[in-house]
Amino acid sequence: MSCGLRDVLWFESQDRPAVLLASAAFEAAATRQAAALGQPEVRRVLVAHPIADRTDEEMHELARQALADVVAAISLKDQTTVSTIAATVAASHEKEGRR
Repeated sequence: MSCGLRDVLWFESQDRPAVLLASAAFEAAATRQAAALGQPEVRRVLVAHPIADRTDEEMHELARQALADVVAAISLKDQTTVSTIAATVAASHEKEGRR
């Protein structure tokens, strides 16, 4: 998480909009670290967890679903937390009997 967040902060310091894209499992860690680095409102988009056991097709679907949030976040003038898609995907997987 720290490298991704630090990369986002570096790009932002160069007046280049950036968005942290991470698994929802790391939301608390990202929030704490962003606050510790003095940027509590860093733009971020969170996707459903877990990631490691997903198929390529599932990863492509997560990317497709996250794209609108990433574009919205990068388009915002001020840094802000973007709503996540994690709950929607998690509910879908729960219906299908997956984690």
